[in-house]
Amino acid sequence: MRVIAVSARDLTPEHIAAWRQLQSANPSCASPHFSVEFVQAVAAVRDHIEVGIMSQGGEPLGFLPYRRAKGDVGHPIADNFSDLQGCVVPPRACWSADEVIRKCQLNAFHFSNVPATCSVFEPFVWQRREASYIDLSLGFEAYRASRRAAASKQIQETMRKSRKIQREVGPLHFEPCSTDPKVFRTLIDWKRAQLRSRHLGDSFSGPWVIPLLERIVNSQLQNFQGMMSVLRVGDEIIAICLGIKSQDIFHGWITTYNHKFSRYSPGLMLVIHLLQHAESQGVLRLDMGNGDQAFKKSLASGSYSLVGGSIDRRPVARVATQGWQMAKEMIRDTPLETAARAAIRQLRRRYSPIPPAFGEP
Repeated sequence: MRVIAVSARDLTPEHIAAWRQLQSANPSCASPHFSVEFVQAVAAVRDHIEVGIMSQGGEPLGFLPYRRAKGDVGHPIADNFSDLQGCVVPPRACWSADEVIRKCQLNAFHFSNVPATCSVFEPFVWQRREASYIDLSLGFEAYRASRRAAASKQIQETMRKSRKIQREVGPLHFEPCSTDPKVFRTLIDWKRAQLRSRHLGDSFSGPWVIPLLERIVNSQLQNFQGMMSVLRVGDEIIAICLGIKSQDIFHGWITTYNHKFSRYSPGLMLVIHLLQHAESQGVLRLDMGNGDQAFKKSLASGSYSLVGGSIDRRPVARVATQGWQMAKEMIRDTPLETAARAAIRQLRRRYSPIPPAFGEP
């Protein structure tokens, strides 16, 4: 197997066509995060985005995107904005992850949120998480009936609050796909305020982040679209969701809401409107990403496993990194996590230009 590393900005039309064909043939790579258009959007605003291209007999066999950082270490291309990550390959492709990393001349490759079905990463996995999805292939009413049969009252309760806010405040207006710059600025301002309130730092401070999100909002390509959905009561915005869509899959990416109306659960109201309008937008599945929030469990049709870990060719660094990752997992969701996050942010501000990680919505 031949492997070459190229800049994502230098992908040829032949590479792009092969990428799309491989992605459409592998359900594990169906998410818009695996789309070549997403990789190109990141590469347009951020340097050092590369793709390891595997080929055999002159034919492309797979594509592995990554960001080459200091020390020739590979990272997810959009840091913690990469809700899914991995390699676009045929479903039953036979390849070696560490061989590809070596041939790309990387000393290490840190990965997160890789579908567990990509078994070549299994020897290097340190953490596992579950991601939720909503199946809309039979339409909203069929999905709603399935949730009712599962004894979930989330949809019923959210619709009750929708009727309540319309009685008490005004009519609801839903826009499935907006490109309004004012709405975009509101999304960023609200999300930044939410992150500050949770002491999670400003994940939008990186010079490439806002340009990437603006590019996504205005992406309306045949194989990849940005969708910024807006819910208003009267003329006032109460919730916004920026997601990405590829073929018939919509991935909810950044969601925020107006805390003035929090008693009505505006974020959930927006999700229900998205589900009701999914068919008109060509969406058959909505990915909610990882996380064990109660609303995700209540709305989910099912879940799939994601893994994270590292391939490291440096023995000492490998042990140190593994110890660090294990320590992070041990304090996750404990009282120590907040203090640890604060300490890490101080170190980053002092010693590193890398922005803090993006928090959960």
